[in-house]
Amino acid sequence: MADSGNTIGQFKEEVEQAANEVASDVKDSVGEMIEQGVQTTFGPKLTPQQIQQKQLEDQKKLAKVRSDLKWHQDVAVAQKKLSEEEKQKKLQKQQSEEQEKQQKKLSEDEKKRVIISPAKQTPVVLGGPAQPREEIARSRPEIGKGRGIGG
Repeated sequence: MADSGNTIGQFKEEVEQAANEVASDVKDSVGEMIEQGVQTTFGPKLTPQQIQQKQLEDQKKLAKVRSDLKWHQDVAVAQKKLSEEEKQKKLQKQQSEEQEKQQKKLSEDEKKRVIISPAKQTPVVLGGPAQPREEIARSRPEIGKGRGIGG
């Protein structure tokens, strides 16, 4: 009986060893299949010429993208410059309009200071240089007896 136990133990060891070998082979096969699946997912193996061609195409695409990006940046800069120029023109226009308003106001204020004498129809400037009393007296009509020149 001892031999039968030993035979069973030996058989068990052989089965375990065979199972381990099969499992190892299965793991290798599964690993290869996964690897092949990944390669087919990412693309077939390319020849050196195909790889070089793909690199050239990628470089052309990258150059095109860079060119487009530069063009868009240039357009943005030009638009910003035009916007700044428009703002400057608008500011200058506002300043010139403001100056015109001030000039107009000053000329209106000057007109208000000048009054035309009804007697001689000559302008008399108020707040201007002092006029002698005789000129003022001549420019006013006589109001009553004893007033005015020569009494």
